[in-house]
Amino acid sequence: MWANKDDVEKNNWEKPQTTSRQPPGREEVIQIRKICDLDRERPRDM
Repeated sequence: MWANKDDVEKNNWEKPQTTSRQPPGREEVIQIRKICDLDRERPRDM
């Protein structure tokens, strides 16, 4: 029942690639900046 390589590649090719190619939206960028700010404020002595 193993899928052969051609089937796997075809399935991967047919999958929509929007998630990886799309630039992050404004909300995501704001979230990332907030996380970076929290990391900066966190003490480094752990």
